[in-house]
Amino acid sequence: MDDEIFQKKKTANSAAMVHYDKDINEYHKGNKKRAIEHFKYAVKLDPDFVDALYNVAAISYETGKTKQACKYWKKLSEMNQKLGIELLEKYCKD
Repeated sequence: MDDEIFQKKKTANSAAMVHYDKDINEYHKGNKKRAIEHFKYAVKLDPDFVDALYNVAAISYETGKTKQACKYWKKLSEMNQKLGIELLEKYCKD
């Protein structure tokens, strides 16, 4: 996955944004396990936080958890996110 996905984005939920910022820091330190925990928590706080959803999917895919990535790409495709639809079609054949 491209690093440009891991950029600071906006959400109406400030608590979700705090966790998103922690996610980015952990990811860039190479701590994908901690990063994904924060991204998932950001999604829990704001289920429509598109950038956090993409990042959970990206890290899941990078760490070999394709089924988990597909779950998040499916959610993104249901939100009419073009990249989510493309990634779902490309990597999730089930």
